Amino acid sequence: MKDIALKFQTEHLDNHTARFTVELDAERFENAKQKAARKIAKQVNIRGFRKGKVPYSVLVRNGFESYIINEAIEDLTQVVYREALEQSGVEPYGPGNFDDIQFDEEAAAPTFIYSVPLKPVVKLGDYRAIRKEFSVPEVTDEMLEKALEDLRKRHAVVDVKEGAAEAGDQVELDVHATFADDPPQLTEADADEGTDKQPEKGAPFMHEHGFVCDIDLDDDPVMPGFLEQIIGAKAEDELDFELTVPDDDQYSDITGRKIAFNIIVNQVKTVTLPELDDDFAQRVSADDPDGPFSLEQLREKIRETLQKELESRANEEYLNNVMDEIVSISEFTYPEAMVDDFIDDLVKELEERLKQQGISLEQFLNIMQKTNEELRADYREAAEVNIKRSLALGEILLQEHVSVPEEDIDAQIDEMVVQFGEQAETIRQIFDTPRMRSNIRQNLLQKALYDRIIAIAKGEEIPAPKAEQSQEDVQSEAEVSLQETPAETETEASDQEQE
Repeated sequence: MKDIALKFQTEHLDNHTARFTVELDAERFENAKQKAARKIAKQVNIRGFRKGKVPYSVLVRNGFESYIINEAIEDLTQVVYREALEQSGVEPYGPGNFDDIQFDEEAAAPTFIYSVPLKPVVKLGDYRAIRKEFSVPEVTDEMLEKALEDLRKRHAVVDVKEGAAEAGDQVELDVHATFADDPPQLTEADADEGTDKQPEKGAPFMHEHGFVCDIDLDDDPVMPGFLEQIIGAKAEDELDFELTVPDDDQYSDITGRKIAFNIIVNQVKTVTLPELDDDFAQRVSADDPDGPFSLEQLREKIRETLQKELESRANEEYLNNVMDEIVSISEFTYPEAMVDDFIDDLVKELEERLKQQGISLEQFLNIMQKTNEELRADYREAAEVNIKRSLALGEILLQEHVSVPEEDIDAQIDEMVVQFGEQAETIRQIFDTPRMRSNIRQNLLQKALYDRIIAIAKGEEIPAPKAEQSQEDVQSEAEVSLQETPAETETEASDQEQE
Protein backbone atom coordinates (compact mmCIF):
# COMPACT_ATOMS: atom_id res chain seq x y z
CA MET A 1 0.00 0.00 0.00
CA LYS A 2 1.24 3.45 -0.85
CA ASP A 3 2.14 5.52 2.23
CA ILE A 4 -0.38 8.18 3.19
CA ALA A 5 0.95 11.51 4.49
CA LEU A 6 0.52 11.79 8.24
CA LYS A 7 -1.76 14.36 9.79
CA PHE A 8 0.00 15.48 12.95
CA GLN A 9 0.96 18.44 15.11
CA THR A 10 4.32 19.17 16.76
CA GLU A 11 4.50 21.04 20.05
CA HIS A 12 7.76 22.17 21.63
CA LEU A 13 7.51 21.84 25.41
CA ASP A 14 9.40 23.72 28.11
CA ASN A 15 11.49 20.69 29.11
CA HIS A 16 13.27 20.59 25.72
CA THR A 17 10.94 17.88 24.53
CA ALA A 18 8.66 17.76 21.49
CA ARG A 19 5.18 16.27 21.48
CA PHE A 20 3.75 14.65 18.36
CA THR A 21 -0.03 14.35 18.12
CA VAL A 22 -0.72 12.06 15.16
CA GLU A 23 -4.24 11.48 13.81
CA LEU A 24 -4.22 8.10 12.10
CA ASP A 25 -5.78 7.79 8.66
CA ALA A 26 -8.93 5.67 8.82
CA GLU A 27 -7.97 3.53 5.83
CA ARG A 28 -4.53 2.84 7.29
CA PHE A 29 -5.99 1.85 10.64
CA GLU A 30 -8.52 -0.43 8.96
CA ASN A 31 -5.76 -2.13 6.97
CA ALA A 32 -3.76 -2.60 10.18
CA LYS A 33 -6.76 -4.21 11.86
CA GLN A 34 -7.29 -6.57 8.93
CA LYS A 35 -3.63 -7.58 9.10
CA ALA A 36 -3.90 -8.10 12.86
CA ALA A 37 -7.04 -10.17 12.41
CA ARG A 38 -5.28 -12.48 9.96
CA LYS A 39 -2.49 -12.96 12.48
CA ILE A 40 -4.91 -13.71 15.33
CA ALA A 41 -6.97 -16.06 13.12
CA LYS A 42 -3.92 -18.33 12.90
CA GLN A 43 -3.75 -18.61 16.68
CA VAL A 44 -7.37 -19.28 17.72
CA ASN A 45 -9.75 -22.20 17.41
CA ILE A 46 -13.32 -21.33 16.44
CA ARG A 47 -15.77 -24.10 15.68
CA GLY A 48 -16.57 -24.43 11.99
CA PHE A 49 -13.44 -22.62 10.78
CA ARG A 50 -9.93 -23.75 10.06
CA LYS A 51 -7.03 -21.89 11.68
CA GLY A 52 -6.13 -18.88 9.60
CA LYS A 53 -9.48 -18.90 7.79
CA VAL A 54 -11.64 -17.16 10.37
CA PRO A 55 -13.33 -14.03 8.88
CA TYR A 56 -12.83 -10.68 10.57
CA SER A 57 -16.51 -10.37 11.49
CA VAL A 58 -16.52 -13.80 13.14
CA LEU A 59 -13.50 -12.86 15.27
CA VAL A 60 -15.32 -9.72 16.39
CA ARG A 61 -18.49 -11.65 17.27
CA ASN A 62 -16.38 -14.06 19.35
CA GLY A 63 -14.91 -11.29 21.49
CA PHE A 64 -11.57 -10.77 19.74
CA GLU A 65 -12.11 -7.16 18.64
CA SER A 66 -10.03 -5.67 21.49
CA TYR A 67 -7.19 -8.10 20.68
CA ILE A 68 -7.34 -7.07 17.04
CA ILE A 69 -7.21 -3.36 17.90
CA ASN A 70 -4.33 -3.82 20.35
CA GLU A 71 -2.37 -5.85 17.81
CA ALA A 72 -2.97 -3.20 15.12
CA ILE A 73 -1.86 -0.42 17.45
CA GLU A 74 1.30 -2.33 18.41
CA ASP A 75 2.14 -2.80 14.72
CA LEU A 76 1.61 0.89 13.94
CA THR A 77 3.22 2.74 16.85
CA GLN A 78 6.88 2.39 15.82
CA VAL A 79 6.22 2.86 12.10
CA VAL A 80 4.09 5.95 12.65
CA TYR A 81 6.65 7.41 15.07
CA ARG A 82 9.47 7.05 12.54
CA GLU A 83 7.36 8.70 9.84
CA ALA A 84 6.32 11.57 12.14
CA LEU A 85 9.93 12.10 13.23
CA GLU A 86 11.10 12.25 9.61
CA GLN A 87 8.34 14.58 8.47
CA SER A 88 8.67 16.89 11.50
CA GLY A 89 12.33 17.72 10.93
CA VAL A 90 12.91 17.42 14.68
CA GLU A 91 16.43 16.38 15.77
CA PRO A 92 16.03 13.90 18.64
CA TYR A 93 18.50 13.32 21.46
CA GLY A 94 17.41 9.70 21.80
CA PRO A 95 14.45 7.33 21.45
CA GLY A 96 10.97 8.81 21.82
CA ASN A 97 8.14 7.55 24.03
CA PHE A 98 4.65 6.42 23.09
CA ASP A 99 2.73 8.35 25.74
CA ASP A 100 -0.95 7.91 25.02
CA ILE A 101 -3.63 6.82 22.60
CA GLN A 102 -6.92 8.66 22.28
CA PHE A 103 -10.16 7.33 20.81
CA ASP A 104 -12.79 9.77 19.61
CA GLU A 105 -16.25 8.29 19.11
CA GLU A 106 -16.71 10.39 15.98
CA ALA A 107 -13.29 9.46 14.52
CA ALA A 108 -12.69 6.28 12.54
CA ALA A 109 -9.13 5.94 13.82
CA PRO A 110 -7.30 6.74 17.08
CA THR A 111 -4.80 9.51 17.77
CA PHE A 112 -1.26 8.62 18.85
CA ILE A 113 0.69 10.91 21.19
CA TYR A 114 4.48 10.70 21.40
CA SER A 115 7.13 12.66 23.31
CA VAL A 116 10.61 13.13 21.86
CA PRO A 117 13.67 14.33 23.83
CA LEU A 118 15.33 16.98 21.67
CA LYS A 119 18.97 17.25 20.73
CA PRO A 120 20.76 19.51 23.22
CA VAL A 121 21.52 23.08 22.25
CA VAL A 122 24.68 24.93 23.27
CA LYS A 123 25.31 28.67 23.08
CA LEU A 124 28.97 29.14 24.00
CA GLY A 125 30.17 32.30 25.64
CA ASP A 126 33.32 34.03 24.36
CA TYR A 127 35.68 31.28 25.49
CA ARG A 128 38.51 32.70 23.39
CA ALA A 129 38.55 35.78 25.63
CA ILE A 130 39.26 33.76 28.78
CA ARG A 131 42.75 34.23 30.22
CA LYS A 132 44.10 32.57 33.34
CA GLU A 133 47.48 32.49 35.00
CA PHE A 134 49.28 29.17 34.78
CA SER A 135 52.05 27.93 37.04
CA VAL A 136 53.68 24.61 37.84
CA PRO A 137 55.18 23.96 41.29
CA GLU A 138 58.77 22.79 41.45
CA VAL A 139 59.73 19.40 42.86
CA THR A 140 61.01 19.89 46.41
CA ASP A 141 63.75 17.92 48.12
CA GLU A 142 61.09 16.51 50.46
CA MET A 143 59.12 15.15 47.47
CA LEU A 144 62.27 13.58 46.06
CA GLU A 145 63.24 11.95 49.35
CA LYS A 146 59.73 10.56 49.83
CA ALA A 147 59.79 9.08 46.31
CA LEU A 148 63.14 7.44 47.03
CA GLU A 149 61.81 6.11 50.34
CA ASP A 150 58.75 4.66 48.59
CA LEU A 151 61.08 3.04 46.07
CA ARG A 152 63.07 1.46 48.89
CA LYS A 153 59.85 0.13 50.43
CA ARG A 154 58.84 -1.47 47.13
CA HIS A 155 62.17 -3.34 47.08
CA ALA A 156 62.24 -4.14 50.78
CA VAL A 157 62.81 -7.62 52.17
CA VAL A 158 59.72 -8.67 54.15
CA ASP A 159 59.90 -11.59 56.63
CA VAL A 160 57.27 -13.07 58.91
CA LYS A 161 57.86 -12.08 62.53
CA GLU A 162 56.99 -14.07 65.64
CA GLY A 163 57.05 -11.19 68.09
CA ALA A 164 54.91 -8.13 68.68
CA ALA A 165 54.30 -5.47 66.04
CA GLU A 166 56.29 -2.29 66.37
CA ALA A 167 56.91 0.87 64.38
CA GLY A 168 58.44 0.04 61.00
CA ASP A 169 56.83 -3.39 60.78
CA GLN A 170 54.14 -4.47 58.35
CA VAL A 171 50.88 -6.13 59.39
CA GLU A 172 48.10 -8.00 57.66
CA LEU A 173 44.70 -7.52 59.32
CA ASP A 174 41.05 -8.43 59.05
CA VAL A 175 39.22 -5.20 59.90
CA HIS A 176 35.57 -5.01 60.97
CA ALA A 177 34.41 -1.57 62.07
CA THR A 178 30.96 -0.19 62.82
CA PHE A 179 29.47 3.07 64.09
CA ALA A 180 29.36 2.81 67.87
CA ASP A 181 27.02 5.72 68.65
CA ASP A 182 23.72 7.12 67.47
CA PRO A 183 23.77 9.70 64.68
CA PRO A 184 23.11 13.34 65.57
CA GLN A 185 19.58 14.57 65.00
CA LEU A 186 19.17 16.74 61.92
CA THR A 187 18.17 20.33 62.58
CA GLU A 188 15.85 22.38 60.40
CA ALA A 189 18.93 24.16 59.05
CA ASP A 190 20.45 20.81 58.10
CA ALA A 191 17.26 19.84 56.29
CA ASP A 192 17.18 23.15 54.44
CA GLU A 193 20.78 22.61 53.31
CA GLY A 194 19.99 19.08 52.10
CA THR A 195 22.24 17.42 54.70
CA ASP A 196 21.79 13.65 54.71
CA LYS A 197 21.13 11.65 57.84
CA GLN A 198 24.25 9.91 59.11
CA PRO A 199 24.53 6.10 59.38
CA GLU A 200 22.76 4.50 62.35
CA LYS A 201 24.54 2.87 65.27
CA GLY A 202 25.84 -0.54 64.17
CA ALA A 203 26.08 0.42 60.48
CA PRO A 204 29.33 -0.76 58.82
CA PHE A 205 32.19 1.73 58.63
CA MET A 206 34.93 -0.55 57.26
CA HIS A 207 34.99 -4.23 56.34
CA GLU A 208 38.17 -5.58 54.80
CA HIS A 209 40.04 -8.89 54.93
CA GLY A 210 43.77 -9.10 54.25
CA PHE A 211 44.28 -5.38 54.87
CA VAL A 212 48.05 -4.77 54.62
CA CYS A 213 49.66 -1.66 56.05
CA ASP A 214 53.03 -0.43 57.24
CA ILE A 215 53.20 0.81 60.81
CA ASP A 216 54.18 4.39 60.10
CA LEU A 217 52.69 6.61 62.80
CA ASP A 218 53.09 9.67 60.58
CA ASP A 219 50.93 8.12 57.87
CA ASP A 220 47.95 6.33 59.45
CA PRO A 221 45.94 4.55 56.71
CA VAL A 222 42.57 4.63 58.54
CA MET A 223 42.47 7.47 61.03
CA PRO A 224 44.72 8.91 63.76
CA GLY A 225 45.22 6.42 66.58
CA PHE A 226 44.54 3.28 64.54
CA LEU A 227 48.16 2.17 64.18
CA GLU A 228 48.90 2.97 67.84
CA GLN A 229 46.37 0.29 68.76
CA ILE A 230 48.15 -2.24 66.53
CA ILE A 231 51.59 -1.74 68.10
CA GLY A 232 52.30 -4.57 70.53
CA ALA A 233 49.92 -7.05 68.90
CA LYS A 234 51.05 -10.48 67.70
CA ALA A 235 49.79 -12.81 64.99
CA GLU A 236 46.35 -14.32 65.81
CA ASP A 237 45.63 -11.60 68.39
CA GLU A 238 42.12 -10.11 68.40
CA LEU A 239 41.80 -6.42 69.25
CA ASP A 240 38.72 -4.36 70.16
CA PHE A 241 38.89 -0.60 70.52
CA GLU A 242 37.04 2.62 69.73
CA LEU A 243 38.26 5.75 67.97
CA THR A 244 36.62 9.12 67.42
CA VAL A 245 36.42 10.36 63.85
CA PRO A 246 38.73 13.37 63.52
CA ASP A 247 37.78 16.73 62.10
CA ASP A 248 39.38 16.57 58.67
CA ASP A 249 38.35 16.63 55.01
CA GLN A 250 38.35 12.85 54.61
CA TYR A 251 35.55 12.36 57.13
CA SER A 252 33.94 15.80 57.15
CA ASP A 253 30.38 14.38 57.09
CA ILE A 254 30.83 12.16 60.18
CA THR A 255 33.23 14.19 62.33
CA GLY A 256 32.97 13.31 66.02
CA ARG A 257 31.31 9.92 65.53
CA LYS A 258 32.66 6.93 67.49
CA ILE A 259 33.84 3.87 65.55
CA ALA A 260 34.15 0.42 67.14
CA PHE A 261 36.94 -1.68 65.63
CA ASN A 262 37.34 -5.45 65.79
CA ILE A 263 40.75 -6.48 64.45
CA ILE A 264 42.18 -9.93 63.77
CA VAL A 265 45.97 -9.85 63.31
CA ASN A 266 46.84 -12.38 60.59
CA GLN A 267 50.57 -11.71 60.28
CA VAL A 268 53.29 -9.44 61.57
CA LYS A 269 56.31 -8.91 59.32
CA THR A 270 59.63 -7.14 59.59
CA VAL A 271 60.55 -4.79 56.76
CA THR A 272 64.23 -4.47 55.88
CA LEU A 273 64.87 -1.56 53.57
CA PRO A 274 67.81 -1.73 51.12
CA GLU A 275 70.66 0.71 51.49
CA LEU A 276 70.26 3.81 49.35
CA ASP A 277 73.48 3.59 47.32
CA ASP A 278 74.76 3.15 43.77
CA ASP A 279 74.27 -0.62 43.92
CA PHE A 280 70.59 -0.15 44.77
CA ALA A 281 70.19 2.50 42.06
CA GLN A 282 71.71 0.23 39.41
CA ARG A 283 69.54 -2.69 40.47
CA VAL A 284 66.21 -0.82 40.30
CA SER A 285 67.08 0.93 37.00
CA ALA A 286 68.50 -2.09 35.16
CA ASP A 287 65.43 -2.40 32.89
CA ASP A 288 65.27 1.30 32.06
CA PRO A 289 66.15 1.95 28.37
CA ASP A 290 68.65 4.58 29.53
CA GLY A 291 69.85 2.66 32.60
CA PRO A 292 71.35 1.45 34.72
CA PHE A 293 71.88 4.62 36.76
CA SER A 294 74.10 5.69 39.59
CA LEU A 295 72.35 7.01 42.71
CA GLU A 296 72.85 10.59 41.60
CA GLN A 297 71.50 9.81 38.12
CA LEU A 298 68.54 7.98 39.69
CA ARG A 299 67.77 11.05 41.78
CA GLU A 300 67.70 13.23 38.66
CA LYS A 301 65.56 10.69 36.79
CA ILE A 302 63.05 10.59 39.63
CA ARG A 303 63.07 14.39 39.88
CA GLU A 304 62.27 14.62 36.15
CA THR A 305 59.43 12.11 36.52
CA LEU A 306 58.01 13.96 39.51
CA GLN A 307 58.20 17.24 37.63
CA LYS A 308 56.27 15.77 34.70
CA GLU A 309 53.63 14.50 37.12
CA LEU A 310 53.33 17.96 38.68
CA GLU A 311 52.98 19.49 35.23
CA SER A 312 50.32 16.96 34.29
CA ARG A 313 48.32 17.65 37.47
CA ALA A 314 48.75 21.39 36.98
CA ASN A 315 47.41 21.10 33.44
CA GLU A 316 44.43 19.04 34.64
CA GLU A 317 43.60 21.54 37.36
CA TYR A 318 44.08 24.43 34.95
CA LEU A 319 41.84 22.78 32.33
CA ASN A 320 39.11 22.19 34.90
CA ASN A 321 39.23 25.79 36.06
CA VAL A 322 39.00 27.00 32.46
CA MET A 323 36.12 24.62 31.71
CA ASP A 324 34.30 25.84 34.83
CA GLU A 325 34.51 29.40 33.48
CA ILE A 326 33.47 28.36 29.97
CA VAL A 327 30.42 26.59 31.40
CA SER A 328 29.57 29.60 33.57
CA ILE A 329 29.44 31.98 30.57
CA SER A 330 27.56 29.58 28.28
CA GLU A 331 23.93 28.52 27.91
CA PHE A 332 22.78 24.91 27.70
CA THR A 333 19.42 23.37 26.95
CA TYR A 334 18.99 19.62 27.17
CA PRO A 335 16.21 17.10 27.90
CA GLU A 336 15.65 15.24 31.15
CA ALA A 337 16.42 11.99 29.32
CA MET A 338 20.02 13.15 28.94
CA VAL A 339 20.31 13.72 32.69
CA ASP A 340 18.90 10.25 33.32
CA ASP A 341 21.46 8.70 30.96
CA PHE A 342 24.38 10.44 32.66
CA ILE A 343 23.09 9.44 36.11
CA ASP A 344 22.80 5.85 34.85
CA ASP A 345 26.47 5.96 33.87
CA LEU A 346 27.53 7.35 37.26
CA VAL A 347 25.53 4.70 39.13
CA LYS A 348 27.05 1.96 36.96
CA GLU A 349 30.55 3.27 37.72
CA LEU A 350 29.73 3.24 41.44
CA GLU A 351 28.40 -0.31 41.15
CA GLU A 352 31.61 -1.47 39.45
CA ARG A 353 33.78 0.13 42.15
CA LEU A 354 31.67 -1.48 44.87
CA LYS A 355 32.00 -4.89 43.21
CA GLN A 356 35.76 -4.59 43.45
CA GLN A 357 35.32 -4.20 47.22
CA GLY A 358 32.95 -7.17 47.43
CA ILE A 359 29.88 -5.01 48.07
CA SER A 360 26.69 -4.95 46.04
CA LEU A 361 24.83 -1.76 45.23
CA GLU A 362 21.92 -2.99 47.35
CA GLN A 363 24.23 -3.51 50.34
CA PHE A 364 25.72 -0.04 49.84
CA LEU A 365 22.25 1.52 49.82
CA ASN A 366 21.36 -0.34 53.01
CA ILE A 367 24.56 0.84 54.68
CA MET A 368 23.91 4.43 53.64
CA GLN A 369 20.19 4.10 54.43
CA LYS A 370 19.29 5.45 51.02
CA THR A 371 16.83 4.47 48.34
CA ASN A 372 17.87 4.17 44.72
CA GLU A 373 15.93 7.36 44.02
CA GLU A 374 17.86 9.23 46.72
CA LEU A 375 21.17 7.97 45.31
CA ARG A 376 20.19 9.19 41.86
CA ALA A 377 19.23 12.55 43.34
CA ASP A 378 22.70 12.75 44.95
CA TYR A 379 24.28 12.21 41.53
CA ARG A 380 22.11 14.71 39.69
CA GLU A 381 24.39 17.70 40.25
CA ALA A 382 27.44 15.76 39.04
CA ALA A 383 25.49 14.55 35.99
CA GLU A 384 24.48 18.08 35.03
CA VAL A 385 28.04 19.35 35.46
CA ASN A 386 29.31 16.55 33.22
CA ILE A 387 26.58 17.23 30.64
CA LYS A 388 27.48 20.90 30.40
CA ARG A 389 31.20 20.18 30.14
CA SER A 390 30.55 17.50 27.56
CA LEU A 391 28.37 19.78 25.45
CA ALA A 392 30.85 22.65 25.75
CA LEU A 393 33.73 20.41 24.67
CA GLY A 394 31.76 19.17 21.67
CA GLU A 395 30.90 22.68 20.56
CA ILE A 396 34.49 23.92 20.97
CA LEU A 397 35.66 20.94 18.94
CA LEU A 398 33.33 21.97 16.12
CA GLN A 399 34.28 25.64 16.26
CA GLU A 400 38.02 25.02 16.48
CA HIS A 401 38.04 22.30 13.77
CA VAL A 402 40.36 20.17 15.88
CA SER A 403 41.18 16.93 14.06
CA VAL A 404 43.62 14.02 14.09
CA PRO A 405 45.34 13.12 10.81
CA GLU A 406 45.96 9.47 9.98
CA GLU A 407 49.72 9.92 10.22
CA ASP A 408 49.35 10.86 13.91
CA ILE A 409 47.52 7.60 14.52
CA ASP A 410 50.26 5.71 12.68
CA ALA A 411 52.90 7.42 14.81
CA GLN A 412 51.04 6.53 17.99
CA ILE A 413 50.84 2.88 16.94
CA ASP A 414 54.58 2.92 16.16
CA GLU A 415 55.27 4.24 19.65
CA MET A 416 53.04 1.59 21.23
CA VAL A 417 54.56 -1.42 19.44
CA VAL A 418 58.24 -0.48 19.55
CA GLN A 419 58.50 -1.64 23.17
CA PHE A 420 57.77 -5.21 22.04
CA GLY A 421 61.07 -5.46 20.17
CA GLU A 422 61.22 -8.38 17.76
CA GLN A 423 57.49 -9.01 18.20
CA ALA A 424 56.60 -5.43 17.23
CA GLU A 425 55.19 -6.30 13.80
CA THR A 426 53.09 -9.11 15.23
CA ILE A 427 51.70 -6.80 17.90
CA ARG A 428 51.05 -4.14 15.25
CA GLN A 429 48.39 -6.39 13.72
CA ILE A 430 46.48 -6.16 16.99
CA PHE A 431 46.66 -2.38 17.22
CA ASP A 432 46.27 -1.55 13.53
CA THR A 433 42.59 -2.47 13.22
CA PRO A 434 39.62 -0.17 12.51
CA ARG A 435 38.34 -0.45 16.06
CA MET A 436 41.73 0.18 17.70
CA ARG A 437 42.47 3.05 15.33
CA SER A 438 39.14 4.59 16.29
CA ASN A 439 40.03 4.31 19.99
CA ILE A 440 43.45 5.83 19.38
CA ARG A 441 41.87 8.62 17.34
CA GLN A 442 39.50 9.43 20.20
CA ASN A 443 42.36 9.57 22.73
CA LEU A 444 44.49 11.77 20.49
CA LEU A 445 41.54 13.98 19.63
CA GLN A 446 40.70 14.45 23.28
CA LYS A 447 44.30 15.43 24.07
CA ALA A 448 44.43 17.80 21.10
CA LEU A 449 41.19 19.46 22.22
CA TYR A 450 42.39 19.84 25.80
CA ASP A 451 45.71 21.27 24.59
CA ARG A 452 43.85 23.77 22.41
CA ILE A 453 41.64 24.97 25.28
CA ILE A 454 44.66 25.33 27.58
CA ALA A 455 46.63 27.20 24.91
CA ILE A 456 43.74 29.62 24.35
CA ALA A 457 43.42 30.38 28.06
CA LYS A 458 47.19 30.91 28.35
CA GLY A 459 47.01 33.43 25.52
CA GLU A 460 49.28 31.43 23.23
CA GLU A 461 49.23 31.88 19.48
CA ILE A 462 46.68 29.46 18.05
CA PRO A 463 46.97 28.09 14.50
CA ALA A 464 44.09 28.94 12.21
CA PRO A 465 41.38 26.23 12.00
CA LYS A 466 41.70 23.84 9.07
CA ALA A 467 38.99 25.24 6.86
CA GLU A 468 39.35 22.37 4.40
CA GLN A 469 38.05 19.86 6.94
CA SER A 470 34.46 18.91 6.12
CA GLN A 471 31.68 19.52 8.61
CA GLU A 472 30.86 15.80 8.48
CA ASP A 473 34.38 14.88 9.59
CA VAL A 474 34.27 17.37 12.44
CA GLN A 475 30.84 16.17 13.51
CA SER A 476 31.95 12.54 13.57
CA GLU A 477 34.98 13.41 15.67
CA ALA A 478 32.87 15.43 18.12
CA GLU A 479 32.03 12.23 19.96
CA VAL A 480 35.04 13.01 22.12
CA SER A 481 32.83 15.55 23.87
CA LEU A 482 31.04 12.69 25.60
CA GLN A 483 34.17 12.00 27.64
CA GLU A 484 34.66 13.80 30.93
CA THR A 485 37.34 16.33 31.66
CA PRO A 486 40.14 14.81 33.75
CA ALA A 487 39.08 15.71 37.26
CA GLU A 488 35.91 14.02 38.49
CA THR A 489 33.27 16.26 39.97
CA GLU A 490 33.04 15.62 43.68
CA THR A 491 29.52 14.85 44.87
CA GLU A 492 27.91 14.03 48.12
CA ALA A 493 27.32 10.51 46.85
CA SER A 494 30.99 9.92 46.05
CA ASP A 495 32.01 11.37 49.42
CA GLN A 496 29.71 8.93 51.16
CA GLU A 497 31.09 6.07 49.09
CA GLN A 498 34.59 6.86 50.34
CA GLU A 499 33.35 6.79 53.94
